[in-house]
Amino acid sequence: EMQNDELRKTQLELQEVKDEYFDLYNFAPVGYLIFNEKGLIEDANLTSVTMLGFEKSGLKNFRFSNFIDKESQDIFYFHRKNVIETQTLQTCELQLVRKDKTKFWAQLECAGIFSDEGDVIQLNANLIDITDRKQVEASLRKLSSAIEQSPSSVMITDLSGAIEYVNPKFMQLTGYNLEEVLGKNPRILQSGEQSKVVYQEMWNTILDG
Repeated sequence: EMQNDELRKTQLELQEVKDEYFDLYNFAPVGYLIFNEKGLIEDANLTSVTMLGFEKSGLKNFRFSNFIDKESQDIFYFHRKNVIETQTLQTCELQLVRKDKTKFWAQLECAGIFSDEGDVIQLNANLIDITDRKQVEASLRKLSSAIEQSPSSVMITDLSGAIEYVNPKFMQLTGYNLEEVLGKNPRILQSGEQSKVVYQEMWNTILDG
């Protein structure tokens, strides 16, 4: 009787731990996927299922490469090849296609489980949606390009007034190159022909951020 009570208690404790594990696994902010040696999905948590626009039951035995945009197929091929050949954790960024044909950018991180002979048994993968980050990076590239090609002279300083960036138009107008002005104070441009009030207004603007 005591052994049965102890067994039931142990089973309840194990079930609680199992439930906690599945909650952590399924509701993690990162998608988890398991691929077999053929690249078929053997298991996926709810986050990855939602990310790919599927239901969990419909994802099993689905080939992961079917979710990869054609322009990212080579990236995944070499990513998987590197995981298997180096037997180390590898990371890549690629564009995926949901079931409804909408696209998103994802970071894929894979590690393999191998047999004693070195053959791959399965791949464990983490999947993170990085679409927002990619959009920010694209916007920054556009902004950078606009500043670089601007017909106006642009200078960026830190809050103490040290020069951090100048664009090509600045260099053309002043004759200074980037290396000559980085870290310097804008007072190197003083002509001596402006009143102190003009410089004070400029410094107030810079120091105000």
